[in-house]
Amino acid sequence: MSFKATLTIEGKSYNVLQCTHLLKQKAERGKVTSGVRGGAITMIIDSTDEEIFGSWATSPTAKKNGEIVFDRVDQQSALQKLEFEDAYAIFYFELMASAYMDNVDVLIDTFHDMFASDESTNNSLLDRFTVATNNMLRFVKRTGVSNCILLRLSAGKIKLDGIDHQNT
Repeated sequence: MSFKATLTIEGKSYNVLQCTHLLKQKAERGKVTSGVRGGAITMIIDSTDEEIFGSWATSPTAKKNGEIVFDRVDQQSALQKLEFEDAYAIFYFELMASAYMDNVDVLIDTFHDMFASDESTNNSLLDRFTVATNNMLRFVKRTGVSNCILLRLSAGKIKLDGIDHQNT
């Protein structure tokens, strides 16, 4: 099934190339031991010349509301709608390449070696950067899209197909 996803924020729409979202509960011995936690949304979107994502990600207080609509291309109908409120942009990574990159594995190794040799780099930051770089470069290799943004959101409230969830 093919689909097209569109992110809408502040009345403007952006093409979503890949998206994951998460709802989770802790469990122990087959029983739930916590409430539902959610609001983690990770997506790769087409690059844009607008500053909305960069300015959102660089502000520790900026929260935005929006929605991602997943449409079935083959049936011309909505597959899923994910609405979010009070979302922080907690990770922003933009990749721009002037040509198709065919040797992604070499780039991944180079990025990792470059940052691993810097002793002042925080290990968790290095790990997050390495994972983001790997994900983005593998996406580029798989799709041929060489100008895109990896954006991770943390939302206070989400609504998935009409079902509300508020983080506490």
